[in-house]
Amino acid sequence: MPSKEEIWQAILASFPEPHEADPYVPALYCSQMADALAALAKVYKEAFADAAYRIRKEGITSAVYELVEHFRESRKVNVALVREDHPDLYAALVHLDARTVQSILGAGTL
Repeated sequence: MPSKEEIWQAILASFPEPHEADPYVPALYCSQMADALAALAKVYKEAFADAAYRIRKEGITSAVYELVEHFRESRKVNVALVREDHPDLYAALVHLDARTVQSILGAGTL
């Protein structure tokens, strides 16, 4: 796997930074590269999410690799995905009474 520096050097070799006297030219280049790389990062994040989902779903194991996922804290739940992947958890949570839901999520969220 190439390092961050190796990827950076490959990008610079393919798309060299302009060295113009007008400071707007390099600014535009950097802006457009940042947009392109942000879009490309989304592609790789989606590909990783798909691969990780398949590994979890099919119970694939490896003697060499360990799947380490980074989750951000979120209060939104994909109910259909919970129902499909974790039916036991779904069954335990879907019948909560209003008072319990309020204590878990907080009155401000509701």
